[in-house]
Amino acid sequence: MDELLACNPGLKSRFPTRVEFPDYSLEQLMEIAQRMARDLRMRLGTDVLEVLRGHIASAAPLQGNARDVHNLLQKVRRKRDVRVTSIEGEVSEDQLQSVTTADVEAAAAEFFGISLHK
Repeated sequence: MDELLACNPGLKSRFPTRVEFPDYSLEQLMEIAQRMARDLRMRLGTDVLEVLRGHIASAAPLQGNARDVHNLLQKVRRKRDVRVTSIEGEVSEDQLQSVTTADVEAAAAEFFGISLHK
């Protein structure tokens, strides 16, 4: 916003009131992620939460804050959905909703532009 307002000297005077919002903490982002996951009908086990926490922590501060968490979880959901469609036979509700660490790793690699091979 600062860059946008600096582009036009008259623009800044049109927005005299500015509100600064502090970034969410890692704990708050994880709480947001868990709530969003529940809303998306995604089951995140302890191991999955730790992998997710690691990726969020290493990327902090996030540019979009909670929006980035939402976008990351959307990618995780798509990775899970692709994985589940490859399961042969009948798929249980648990399989449909459970997220694996591989789902999170693949989504994070795509979202943050990181390599899965270390």
